[in-house]
Amino acid sequence: MIMSEPIRIVLVDSQLAIMESVAFRLEHETDMRVVGMATTADDALTTILEHRPQFTIMESELFSKSPMDILPAARERVAGLRSLFFSAFYSDILIEQALKLNTRGYITKNDPNGFNSLIWGIRRVHSGGVYFSKAIDDRIEYDRGTGQYKLKKEGNLSCLSERQLSVLRLLAKGRTVKEVASLLGVTEKSIDSHKYRLMHKLGIRDRVELSRFATREGLVLP
Repeated sequence: MIMSEPIRIVLVDSQLAIMESVAFRLEHETDMRVVGMATTADDALTTILEHRPQFTIMESELFSKSPMDILPAARERVAGLRSLFFSAFYSDILIEQALKLNTRGYITKNDPNGFNSLIWGIRRVHSGGVYFSKAIDDRIEYDRGTGQYKLKKEGNLSCLSERQLSVLRLLAKGRTVKEVASLLGVTEKSIDSHKYRLMHKLGIRDRVELSRFATREGLVLP
C-alpha cells in the first residue's frame, strides 16, 4: 500500500508557547508534519516561501502587520496553499477579513472540542471542505451568488477597503504615518490619503477617537 505524504504545515502565532503546544499535538498525527513556525507576519511570509507548505495555521492578531496582509502574497507564490485561522480573537471584522480572503476554516482557541477541532479542521480544509467553530458558524452564511461565506450582518467597518483596514489597524496601535508607510511599503502621502478617507467614511475626527473605535470594533486589542 502506498502511503500518502503528510500535510506540510507552517504555524503562525505571536505566542511561541501556543505554537509549540500545537506542534507537539500535531506530531501525533501521522498525516501531518510541522515544517516551520513564525511569530510575526513578516517572518511568516519568509517561512512560508522557504518551506513551501501545503497548509498554514494562523492567529488572526499578530504584532505589527496582520496575517491578512501577507496571506495573499503567500498564496500568489506558493501554489495550492490552504489556510485556517486558529485564534483567540473572533470579532466580526476579523471574521469578515478572513472570509474575504476565501479562508475555509476558522477555529476558536476556546472551542469546546479543543485540539480535536483543529485536527478535524485541518483535514477538512486540506481536502477541499470547510470547518468553522460553532461561535463562528453561528454568525456566517453561505452566499450562493459568490460561492463564498459571509457575515450574516455587516459590521461597522465593512465600508473600508482591505488597505484602509490595514492602515486603521496600525494607526490605532499607535504607529506614526511614517511607520505605517514603512511597514506597508508605500509612501507617507499614500498613508495620509488613506487616513483621511477612512476617517471621513467613519465620521471620526481625531486619532484618539480612531483608536477607541478600532478597539471597540475588535480590530485591535485593548
